[in-house]
Amino acid sequence: MKIDRKDIHITGTYSIYDLLKKQEVGTTGQVLKCEISGHDVVIFKLKKQTK
Repeated sequence: MKIDRKDIHITGTYSIYDLLKKQEVGTTGQVLKCEISGHDVVIFKLKKQTK
């Protein structure tokens, strides 16, 4: 799965938190790739990073 932040209309940098794994998995400033099997789901929470 690949989602470009421009496609979902967000600006700035956000941290990406995987709610099911209960861990931060990156930021919107970098490429995040993940494989999703047939009936699996992925749920992310975005949190705006402050400078």
